[in-house]
Amino acid sequence: MAQNKKLDTLLKRRDIWRAATVAQQPQGVSTGHPLLDEKLHLNGWPASTLTELFCTQPGIGEIYLLSPLLASLSQQGHWLFLIDPPYIPFATAISQQGIQLEQLIIIQTQSLADQCWATEQVLRSQACGAALTWLRDKKVKQQHLRKLQLSAQTGNSQAFLFRPPASAALHSPAALRLVLKPQSNNCLVQILKQPGGWSGQQLHLPWPAFLTQPYIPAHALPVHIPGKISKPPGKAPAHTPVNSLERIDSLERINSPEPIDSPEPIDSPERINSPEPIARIAIKRPQPAVVH
Repeated sequence: MAQNKKLDTLLKRRDIWRAATVAQQPQGVSTGHPLLDEKLHLNGWPASTLTELFCTQPGIGEIYLLSPLLASLSQQGHWLFLIDPPYIPFATAISQQGIQLEQLIIIQTQSLADQCWATEQVLRSQACGAALTWLRDKKVKQQHLRKLQLSAQTGNSQAFLFRPPASAALHSPAALRLVLKPQSNNCLVQILKQPGGWSGQQLHLPWPAFLTQPYIPAHALPVHIPGKISKPPGKAPAHTPVNSLERIDSLERINSPEPIDSPEPIDSPERINSPEPIARIAIKRPQPAVVH
């Protein structure tokens, strides 16, 4: 009888899949992309768990992929955390995706250990809707990933890790693992692992024009200089996707005052440096006390 109780307890684990009870599997949270929902066994993001996204490079549209979920969470009053994003978040683009900027917090750390610790703390806080972390190192210890998975379950929050493609070959406790590869006018999404469903599926998600336009370097953008005529931008280099994590390199364009709710398209170069009402926090993991 005791063995049956232990077995029942084991079978209640969320990472145990029983083919005979598929109908009892929990439903996921819609991704906002119908084509992706159709491929995912839970019809959306797995709830309260760890998801890994492997990107060929930062800024290929990973924020756009998550924007429907982030918008829904922020509009419900949940806090969103961006931990060590590689570029300065573009507040205007984020706002136009429906994400409430007042619910968004950026955390900057100094090391991989600090990254994992900060992510774990916000996931356990019971106030976090989603935490997005760009990991510094591709070889993260399994114990750190396991802690993040358990923290997401404990805090009933969503954890998303952005990792380089080379990390996809490593073992991970993450419930869902996706590879993102930008194409000319879409994004190739490959499912490496998902709870309760098959892996190996691929799909092409249509990408909006502002993510597929050619990248224009800062020095080629027209800048108004009193008494001089601005030269038109030169020929754009090879295609490089742009999104809400676009890097800002032009000092002349830093203080361009534009309203957040402007109806202009979010890819307008003149609006890249609009004011950013986003909270930023620098966090360092506390060191243990030394007892002599």
